[in-house]
Amino acid sequence: MNREEVKEPLLDDRRSNSVRISLRRVQLDRMYYPELIDAEYRLKPIPEDVRKNRNLAIIILKLYTVCLILSLGLFIKRRSRIILAGFLSALVFNIIGYIGVLRMRLFHLFVYSFFTVTVIGAFYVYLLIDYFIKPDKDSLSDSIVMFILSLPFLLIFVSGIHSLVFFSLVYEEHHERNADLGNI
Repeated sequence: MNREEVKEPLLDDRRSNSVRISLRRVQLDRMYYPELIDAEYRLKPIPEDVRKNRNLAIIILKLYTVCLILSLGLFIKRRSRIILAGFLSALVFNIIGYIGVLRMRLFHLFVYSFFTVTVIGAFYVYLLIDYFIKPDKDSLSDSIVMFILSLPFLLIFVSGIHSLVFFSLVYEEHHERNADLGNI
């Protein structure tokens, strides 16, 4: 059996008294890391929109990791404990996001998307207020440098918005699969 193919059991209810199980092949060649998906999502084919958004979420999480490393420049420039706390918490939630996206787990996706949209969004607004309304600015160029160094947090916030969309898609798919199991 090829790595990109999964045999999927389907119930074939053609006769009223008996249930026959047949196997159908599902192509997973366009999905990143298909072996990491939870078994509950391997039983039926994954819809195309969920598959595409999962692949996009994996790419965005890799960019999130790069942005997280780039945000260390802001900590080095400011030497602020709140920026260090934001970095460390974003690192922890990055790991949670990887688990949620790769395994398609609802709880992890929700926690990750909630954190990146609310906490990182508020943190980015705090950084903007701190840089541009602060009365004792050294120079305009210093504010521009600080703004550029805070851009990784904006990209992390945008990744949270996409993860919220992906969470809603996975939630709908999970709900449909549970409804199908209840009808058997």
